[in-house]
Amino acid sequence: MTRRLAIGLTILTALLLAGFTPWPAPRSWVSALVRQTADRDGLVLAFNEPPRVVLLPQPRLEAGSITATTDAGRLSATIARSSGALRLTPLVRGKLELAELTVVAPRIAVSDPASWAGLGSGTLHALSARGALGGLDRLVIVDGALRQGHDDAQALTGINAVMRRSSGRDSVDAAGGLRWRGEDVQLEASGFRPDDLAAGLGSELSLRLKSAFLTARFQGQTIGGAQAEGDLSMTSADLPSLSRWLGLSLPIPMGDSLALSGQARIAGPALALDDARVALDAGVFEGVASARLQGARVAIGGTLATDRLDLSQAVRSFALAHAATGWSTQAFELSALSQGDVDLRLSAGQIAIGKALLSNAALSFLSRPGRVDISLGAAEIFGGWIKGRVGIGTGEKGVDARLLASFDHVDAASASVLFAGAERVTGSVAGSVSAEGSGENPAALMHTLDGKATLTLRQGEIRGVNLPELLRRLERRPLIAAADVRGGKTPFESASATARIVRGVAEVSEGVMTSPATRVDLSGSIGLAERVFRLKGRLERPEGSIGEAKPLPFGVTGTFENPVIAPESTRLGADLSSAATLSGAYERVEATPPEPSSQER
Repeated sequence: MTRRLAIGLTILTALLLAGFTPWPAPRSWVSALVRQTADRDGLVLAFNEPPRVVLLPQPRLEAGSITATTDAGRLSATIARSSGALRLTPLVRGKLELAELTVVAPRIAVSDPASWAGLGSGTLHALSARGALGGLDRLVIVDGALRQGHDDAQALTGINAVMRRSSGRDSVDAAGGLRWRGEDVQLEASGFRPDDLAAGLGSELSLRLKSAFLTARFQGQTIGGAQAEGDLSMTSADLPSLSRWLGLSLPIPMGDSLALSGQARIAGPALALDDARVALDAGVFEGVASARLQGARVAIGGTLATDRLDLSQAVRSFALAHAATGWSTQAFELSALSQGDVDLRLSAGQIAIGKALLSNAALSFLSRPGRVDISLGAAEIFGGWIKGRVGIGTGEKGVDARLLASFDHVDAASASVLFAGAERVTGSVAGSVSAEGSGENPAALMHTLDGKATLTLRQGEIRGVNLPELLRRLERRPLIAAADVRGGKTPFESASATARIVRGVAEVSEGVMTSPATRVDLSGSIGLAERVFRLKGRLERPEGSIGEAKPLPFGVTGTFENPVIAPESTRLGADLSSAATLSGAYERVEATPPEPSSQER
C-alpha cells in the first residue's frame, strides 16, 4: 500500500510538473493561428520566439516577441509578450481557441492619416464573431502605444485597457487610460456590438472621456459608418488650455469655461446639436448649434437665444481705450480675430459691452479667417434704439475697421456719461455715423478715420454754461458779465450738426442750437484723434425776441474730458474797452467841481 501511494504521488508530481512546465506549442497550432489571423483580419503574424503551452493551473498559450503587418504595409505592430487562456473543451479536441488574452507592450504604428480609419475598422472586425478575437471573453492591454509613423508628439502612450464581452456575447464593455500630448485621459465605452459595427449597422453606444481639461459623455447609438446620434454633454473649466491641447484654433474668443449639452448628430468631423444648451463666460445660450472640424480650425454655426450676453471680454482687444494723454498706442491683438468660419444668429434680452447695456437685441455674427462682421438688427439703449454693423479685418496697416450705425430717442445724459464720463448734455438724441480706418493700434486707427456723422438733440440742456444768462448780463453790465461765463446750464429746444470726418478730424458744419432765449451757430473741427475741440460759435438773441445784446462770438476748446467755453477775445476786448470808456467819463464828471451860483458870488 505504501509503495502504491508512493508511485501515485510520484506520478501526480510528474503530472503536476508537466502541467506547470511550458511546452513548445505544436506547429499545427501555430500555423492554424497564423492562417486564421491572415484570413479573418488580413494580418501577417510572425512569432520571433516559439510559442509555449502551459496546462496548469489553466491551459494557456504564451508567446514572446511577435510582429504583425498588413499586406499593404500600412500598419505594423510589435508585442513584447502575450498570454492567452485556452478553452479546455476545444483543446481536448485538438483545436486552439482563446478565452482570454493579455498583451504586454504592444507598439502599433500606422503609415499615414488614412490608415487610422483602417485601424478602427480592423479592430472592430477582429472583435466580431468572425474575427481572430471574436471568441474572447476578456482582452487586457498593458502599456501599449499607438503612433503615426515616427511622430512621437501625437502618439498615444501608456495605453492600459480591459475589454469584456457581455454574458449574451453580443456586446462589449471597455475601460482604460492612456496619455496623449502630455495629459492623462480616462476612457469608458459600454454596450457596443462589434458584429453590428463591423457590418456598418447601428449599435447602442455609451462613451465617457475625462482629462484635465475636458469631461465628455455620449449616450446613444451609431447609425452606420462614422455616424451617431444621442445625448451629448461636454464641460471644460479651462477652454484655452483645452484648445491648445487639442491643437485647435477657436474661431472666436469664448472665455475660459464651457458647458455644452443637447441632442447630438455626429457625422465624421461634423456635429449638430438640437435642444442645445451652451454655457460660456459670456452667457447661457439655448437653441440649435453646429460645429465642423476643418483641419486645425473649427467652423461654428447656429441660432441661439440668451437672457444676457456679455461681450466686454470678447471686444476688449479692440476696445479703443485711451490713456490720460490720448488713445492707446498698444497694438491690437490680431490673434483675437477669427481663426475659422462662424455663422451665428443671436437674440439676447440684454447685451453688455463695457458700461453700455443693450436690450432686446437681434445680433448676427459672420466671420471668415481674418475677418469679422457683426450686425445689430435692432436693440434698445438708454430709452431709445440703435442698429448698425461693425466690420473688423486684418490689413496691410494692421486692423481695417468699418462702422455703420444709426440711433434715435437715445437719452443724451446717459450717453454722455458713457462716452465723456460726465453728464454734460441732456435731452433726446438721434443721429447716424459711418466711418472707416486702419492702423496697428487705436491711436493709429483714429488718425486714419474717414466718414461722416449727423447728430440731432431735442428738448435738453447743456451743463456747465448758462448762455441766456450771459446775454442778459452783457446787456446790463458787460464788464462783470465777461468776468465768468462758466457754471449753470443752457436749455435748448433743438440742436443739430453735420460733420465730415477726414483723417481723424471731424469738420463741423450746419451746427445750430435754438431756444426761446438764444440761438447758437457752431462751426469748426473736433480732433477725434487728439480728443480736442476747436469750435467757434455765435451766440445771439433769436429774431423777434426782446433784448438788445449784440451777438457774442465764443469758442469751444479743451479736451473731451475738460472742454472750455469762453467768449472770443476780440469781442470781449471791445466790450471791455467800451465799458472802460464809459467808466472813465463817469469818473471825470464826478471829479469836476460845480460852478458857484450867482448868489454865492
